[in-house]
Amino acid sequence: VCRVIRRSDLAALASEWGSFLATFATIASSPDDEAILAIDLPPEIGDPWRAPMPVGAIRPAVWSAVWTFTSPVHHGADDKDGNVSRFRTERRYSSLLGRAVDVPLYSGNAWRGQVRDLVALDLFERIGLRPSEAAPVWAHALFSGGSIESGSASNGSNAAMRRALRDLLPIVDLMGGVYGNEPMDGVLRGFDALPVCRETADALAHHLVPEIAARGVDAVRAWSERLPWCEDLYETRQLVRHAHRDLEGEGGQMIVRTQVIRAGVQWVHSIALATRDRLLSPLTSSALAHAVDLFVRSGAVGAGNARGLGSFATDGYGDLGDPQPYREHIAAHAEEIREVLRGVRAVGPSKAATTPEAKPTKSAKRAAAKAIPTATDDIDFGSAT
Repeated sequence: VCRVIRRSDLAALASEWGSFLATFATIASSPDDEAILAIDLPPEIGDPWRAPMPVGAIRPAVWSAVWTFTSPVHHGADDKDGNVSRFRTERRYSSLLGRAVDVPLYSGNAWRGQVRDLVALDLFERIGLRPSEAAPVWAHALFSGGSIESGSASNGSNAAMRRALRDLLPIVDLMGGVYGNEPMDGVLRGFDALPVCRETADALAHHLVPEIAARGVDAVRAWSERLPWCEDLYETRQLVRHAHRDLEGEGGQMIVRTQVIRAGVQWVHSIALATRDRLLSPLTSSALAHAVDLFVRSGAVGAGNARGLGSFATDGYGDLGDPQPYREHIAAHAEEIREVLRGVRAVGPSKAATTPEAKPTKSAKRAAAKAIPTATDDIDFGSAT
């Protein structure tokens, strides 16, 4: 069986079901083994064609950071194997290896969600207002992005309110959300974080070793051979909740197994700012610097932070600008922001109600109705010829 299983799958099988694999391997062979194991696999490509890596390509302006994890990290997948919580992965094509590979990732959406929580809580702290004291619709919009009511989009857009809110709260311009039933896009892009390994070398070389990437694919391939395979980055942690046997009743002891990426593994994460229909505000750029500072000082990502998972160290994302203008703006407008979040003050002018125009009446005259004959003698059947 082992000869028709991919190496990565075989490693997981040996890790999770080692005793079963050992029992199966020690079973005596039988005459029909060859027929049973004759699985029709597609032939492997001996010398696959590889598209050349872009050298000196025009790339979007990004800020990148290297996370070095000081503890194992977990980022949950959509499925589980029994009581084992799997790590989130994606299948991507490696131009260096010439094949598709399964690679762990930390999603950019999860990173944005964490940053949204950090900047929202920080805002409430700076203006001296508890989240529970704000109007629920505002609190949910700041922490989770909010939601739009059914049918509200058909009422048109309040452009003046949107501009006023972005000016008052730069984090709204940064993160986006739904405010007053107005869907507002954010300018912050958070890309998926990838571990540094052989399978991701082609995607990360220009971030980590730009001088090697500039020399071409052969130099990047030689560099990638110094990196570990991603399958060697995994381990499984088993956690047992104490049963508290001195207490009466059921203790609720439970075994939890979690697939993690080992401590010491390095990841690369990138962020960017991108606008579509407006110029980038200096206060929004300052809000980004403040948001990233909050994230770096939080020092953890992923699930299980309370159990010691996800701690990391980083030198940061480079020069993101000065966060002080954003902080001074919030301090100067704290009272106004408090009133808006409590729902006692409107932001910008209200959207004028529109009255539908009355439909014009038709002026065409109707033809007079024909009289209905009352006897057969009154009906003209036409003359006979």
